[in-house]
Amino acid sequence: MSLFGDACALTAAALAAAAIQARVPARTWLALVTIASCTPFSIWMIFSGWESGTVDAYSTAGLLAWLAGGVGVGASVLVGWAGAGETMERPA
Repeated sequence: MSLFGDACALTAAALAAAAIQARVPARTWLALVTIASCTPFSIWMIFSGWESGTVDAYSTAGLLAWLAGGVGVGASVLVGWAGAGETMERPA
């Protein structure tokens, strides 16, 4: 699952880099960097909970981690798309 968390973080970081190059508003790339940090952290917290017994089964932790990663990637795409849309609407 660490690989999945890293993939989520890299996706959000790549979108943040693209947002900076496209000169989108600072709040857009700041949101992307925040998502890139929070997604792997949330996956780590899920598996830490599984190790401590808070989450009962590994399969439950795995499902929650996939959901957290999917939400992170989806949020990155939506924020990047919205930020790109704002850039296209602004006059140069």
